Amino acid sequence: MGIKSAGLVILALIPMILAGVLGPQSFGSYSLCMMIVFFFSTLLIRSPQSPFIVYGAKEYNKTGKINLAFSGRLILFALGVLIFFIVSFLCSDLILKFTSINKVQFWFLLSAFFGLSFQILIHNIFFILDKRKTAVGYNLLTSTVSAIIILFLYRYLTLKLEYVFLIWLVAPVISGIFMIRNIDFKKLIPFELDKALLNKMLNYTKWVMIGGTAVYFVNWGDNLVLRYFTSISEIGVYNLGYSIFKGISTLSGAVTMYFFTSVARAIDNPKKIKIYLYNRRPRIIAFSIICISALFISLPYIFNFIYGEEYMGSSLTAQVLLLASLFAIYWSMYGPIFSSLERYRFIQISHIFFVLLNLSLDVVFVKHYGYIGAAIATTISYAVMGVIYEFYFRKYCKAQLSA
Repeated sequence: MGIKSAGLVILALIPMILAGVLGPQSFGSYSLCMMIVFFFSTLLIRSPQSPFIVYGAKEYNKTGKINLAFSGRLILFALGVLIFFIVSFLCSDLILKFTSINKVQFWFLLSAFFGLSFQILIHNIFFILDKRKTAVGYNLLTSTVSAIIILFLYRYLTLKLEYVFLIWLVAPVISGIFMIRNIDFKKLIPFELDKALLNKMLNYTKWVMIGGTAVYFVNWGDNLVLRYFTSISEIGVYNLGYSIFKGISTLSGAVTMYFFTSVARAIDNPKKIKIYLYNRRPRIIAFSIICISALFISLPYIFNFIYGEEYMGSSLTAQVLLLASLFAIYWSMYGPIFSSLERYRFIQISHIFFVLLNLSLDVVFVKHYGYIGAAIATTISYAVMGVIYEFYFRKYCKAQLSA
C-alpha cells in the first residue's frame, strides 16, 4: 500500500500544482472540462470494471483463465469510447459554452478522455490477474510521468490548457509501454465471445452505470450548481479545496479496490470475511481519523503559504469536506461486501438517492452561502449515506456472512 499511497499523493498534488500555475479562471475551466471527461469515463468505462472483476474472479476459480470475461470487457470498452466521441461531436457547442474553452482546446479534451480510459483498462487487467502491486506501480508511474511533464513545461516552455489535456493521454501510454511485459496474455486470450456471460456483464453494468453516475454527480455535480450561481473563478477556488477531498476519496477508493478481489474470492468464507470486517476495516478507519485530523488543523497554514490571497476560501472548503471524507471512508469499506454478494440493486438505488439529496442540498446551500454551501451539502450527504449503509449491512447482510 506504500507504493499506492505515493502514487495517489502525486495524483492529488497535480491539480494543486495546476491551480497555482493556471490561476482561478483557467483552473475553473479545466475543472469543468474534467467534470465532463470523468462523467463519461464513469458512465461508459468504469462501470464495467466491477462485473469484470466479479465474473472474472469466478471464471478464474473454475478455469484458471479470464479470457471470456476479458473479451466482454474489451467489447464494452470499445463501445464506451465510440459513444463518447459521437456524443462529444454532437454536443460540441454546448461543451464549449459550458467550459469556456475554444475549439482547439476541445480537440485536446477528447485526448484526455481516451488517455484516462486507456489507464482504467490497463489497471483493470493487472487487477483481475491478481497483480495488485503491478497495478499500483502502473498508476504510480502514470502519476509521476504526468507530474514530470507538467513541471518541465512550466519550467522551460508554456503550460497551456491544451497541453494539460494531452498529458492525460501521453502519461498512461508511456507507462503502459514500460509495464505491458507484466501482463500474462495466456490468461487473457484467445478472444472468445460468450453471449451468456456478456449478457450478465451488461445487466450488472447497467445497474453500476446508474449508481456510478449517481456517485459521479455527488463528486462533480456541485460544479453544475456552482456554474449557475457563481463565476468560473469561484469554481476554480472551490475545486482547489475539493481536490484535497478528492485525493482522500481516491485513496479510500484504492484501498477498497485493493481488498475487492480478495473479498470476492472469500465471500463464502465467514472466517476471512470477519477478518476484513472486524480487523482490517476498523484499523483503516482509525488511522484515517488520525491523519485527517492532523490535515484539518494544518490546512489553513499550508494554503496561505502556497497560494496567498488568490485562493482565499479554498482552505475552508477543504476543511468542511474533510468531515465528508471521514463518512466516505466509513461506508465505502462495505462496498466490496455488497458487490461480492451481488447487491448491486441496493448499491445503485442508494446512490440515486445520494445524488438527489446532494444536488437538492446544493441548490439550497449554494444559493445562500456560495461555494462553501456546496461543501456543506456534500458533507451532509455523505453522513446520511453512512447511516443507510450501516443499517443495510446489519439488517440484510450480517447474518448471511456469519452463516
